[in-house]
Amino acid sequence: MNSATTISPHSAASPRKLKLGLRESGTLVGLILICLVFSFLTPTFLTEANLVNILQQSSINACLAIGMTLVIITGGIDLSVGSTAAFSAVISASMLSSGVPPLLATALGLGLGVACGCINGLLITVGQLQPFIVTLGTLSLFRAFALIYTNGNPIMGLPKGFRSVILERIWLLPVPVLLVGTCAIAAWVLLRKTPMGEYLLSVGGNEEASRISGVPIRLTKIVAYSINGFLAALAAVGSVSAPGLRAQGSSSAASAPSASPAAPRW
Repeated sequence: MNSATTISPHSAASPRKLKLGLRESGTLVGLILICLVFSFLTPTFLTEANLVNILQQSSINACLAIGMTLVIITGGIDLSVGSTAAFSAVISASMLSSGVPPLLATALGLGLGVACGCINGLLITVGQLQPFIVTLGTLSLFRAFALIYTNGNPIMGLPKGFRSVILERIWLLPVPVLLVGTCAIAAWVLLRKTPMGEYLLSVGGNEEASRISGVPIRLTKIVAYSINGFLAALAAVGSVSAPGLRAQGSSSAASAPSASPAAPRW
């Protein structure tokens, strides 16, 4: 009787833990399979140059995905992330081409991204509106601001020194890849090691129970959307300063740096 009582919890916990591990590793297994298939299709796939190029090309979308993950965890959605990136990109690019110090121009672009995310969060929490409706509206709004600001024209003449910093490599990895890796680690720490991370997970799991438990629902959602806006602006700054990320190997993209709000990427 005692042995049955002792063994039962362990025997019940083991399959549950195994199932959870398989679920979490599914994406990684799929990625490994894809890499194996392409490595057999072409001998150059697993070369250092190609792998670094893939990481560099996907760094911008990965940065956007990290911020969107935090929003989705809360049970929301942000359709305006592309327009936020475009708006931040043209503001940063115009400041840089006007001779504003790169650090200040970058800070203004990042601050604008935070402001756009905060606007979404306020409309959703204070205005009691659905995230889909709010961000669908701000998608057009932020894109319109970018088009009005530039009159639909590309911004030319970015400083070469600013571009060279983003195109630098540290330990064989491009700076955008390292930035995205840093953001991913920071997001993991936020979710696993901080009270705000617990709030994000709690709100997404059961908002009503979280409210009764004293979780600041409004603040939590505003923080999630603000971080999403910040990461969208960070991705935009990286894309503006390194046009090769958008058109790798294109001589015209490398020789004529520009930032257009109507760029297909956004």
